[in-house]
Formats: sequence, C-alpha cells, structure tokens
Amino acid sequence: MELFAALMFLLIYALVVGVFLYRIRKRTFRQLLKENAGLMALVLIQLLIFDGNIFLKVALGSVILAVFAVGWLLEERGRQRGQP
Repeated sequence: MELFAALMFLLIYALVVGVFLYRIRKRTFRQLLKENAGLMALVLIQLLIFDGNIFLKVALGSVILAVFAVGWLLEERGRQRGQP
C-alpha cells in the first residue's frame, strides 16, 4: 500500500511539473497564477505528508519551487519588455 501511495504522489508531482512547464512554454503562467499557487500548495502539502527520506522530500520540493520561480521570473521579464 505504501508503494501505491508513493507512486500516486510521484504521478501527481510529475503532472504538476508538466503543467507548469507547459504553461511556461505557452506563456500563460502569469494569467493562471492563482491556479499555479493552488497546485504548488497541493504538492507541498503532499510532501509534508509523504512518508519518505528527508533528502528526497527536500530534492522534490526544491525542484518544484525552482520550476515555479523560473515561470514567474520569465513571465515577469516578458511583462517588463511589453510582451503580452
């Protein structure tokens, strides 16, 4: 059962990262900021509940935060340049 829970968490994690990367690529990251924050909160809460190695939790949390920050910064830079 623990293996199933871990696999479901990793599936959700991969889907959220994929959604972030897709929105960054399509330049809709900033328009959907509230949804992105909700997805981020979902993953971070799951990381707290996830029964695993602390190093794995830190690594996964760092990756999702980095992807979120990159999306935010790219959209902010585009907005400053006058891109829609």
